[in-house]
Amino acid sequence: MEYVLFLTYNCNLKCKYCFANEIVNNKNYELVISDSQLNSTIEYIRRDIDRRKAIQNFIVFYGGEPTLVPHIIEEIINRTNDLKIKYILYTNGVLINKLPLTIIKFVNTVLISIDGEKATQDFFRGIGTFDQIIFNAKILKENNKNIIARLTYDEGSDIYKAVIVLENKFDALYWQIVSKSKFNDSNQFLKNYSEQIQNLLTHWINKLEQGIVINIIPFQIVLEVIIKKEKNNFFKCGCGHDLQAIDISGNVYLCDEYIGNKDRIIGNTNSEDYIALDNKISINIFGDCRTCQYLHICSGRCRKCLEYNSKEQIKTYCEMTKILIDAIYYRYNDIVSACSSFNLDRIFYKGEYLTELIP
Repeated sequence: MEYVLFLTYNCNLKCKYCFANEIVNNKNYELVISDSQLNSTIEYIRRDIDRRKAIQNFIVFYGGEPTLVPHIIEEIINRTNDLKIKYILYTNGVLINKLPLTIIKFVNTVLISIDGEKATQDFFRGIGTFDQIIFNAKILKENNKNIIARLTYDEGSDIYKAVIVLENKFDALYWQIVSKSKFNDSNQFLKNYSEQIQNLLTHWINKLEQGIVINIIPFQIVLEVIIKKEKNNFFKCGCGHDLQAIDISGNVYLCDEYIGNKDRIIGNTNSEDYIALDNKISINIFGDCRTCQYLHICSGRCRKCLEYNSKEQIKTYCEMTKILIDAIYYRYNDIVSACSSFNLDRIFYKGEYLTELIP
């Protein structure tokens, strides 16, 4: 089970596309979890772990920007480290150099949200943020932390250029297509994405031929599902079955992007009641998934997208998923041939914590 904890709605950056802006700028919200609510949330997690008996459990420190409240992170670690649990820090990466070493010691994986190469990053998040993140990533590497670059992909992004710049600075790379109800120019966005994916895949295969495995998670996950012929209709992000997002008031949601939507609250940590997760698969939300030949790989991609977006917008996201999967299928023989000098299993991502898997 993955417990995504919103510790604060405050943030030290003002990203142009942030889905949490409505919460951060709403004066009706408390901005930092209170001591009493923190106690309630910790006790809830302990109860829930005992009830569900999950094989693996993760606590994800989230926000806002969680590194603004290191004392809260420390308290959670101190009160839960007797459990068999992994700690994940989801951060913009700017303040990592200010964190106490006690936090860095216990955190297993750090996901750094970044927009790409220096020019793109500094445009969206502020001048100097790229250099600060790269500096801080070195600190994490010196402490043997697993670092995942979680790239935000929007219409002005270039995933190929971003990965080329970042591939030697992080242990793994993943991109998430920004969540929007409408794109400015969907056709051009799809065209750009297709070209960038093909260029990036060629680069990845060239590296494989040299015996170098770059951990590009979307490529690795799609390839692993194809090779192992895995079939699982649950949303790969964990929504509805392996994920709970908990806000600073103790409200529990199926996904962090539902935070602030009162209609999507499924429980509260202040109650002793067991919280049942509303597990729906994509074919019960969006009918087109029933006849889609890609379903066994993407599993519907994103539940919130299927529930809230127009059919036209859903189709755009679907086309982007198909671009990724088709690229892997088309170059499948090239990939296998490139791995002829080593075991094919070596190209699968071995990290202990994954992202949403399908961008």
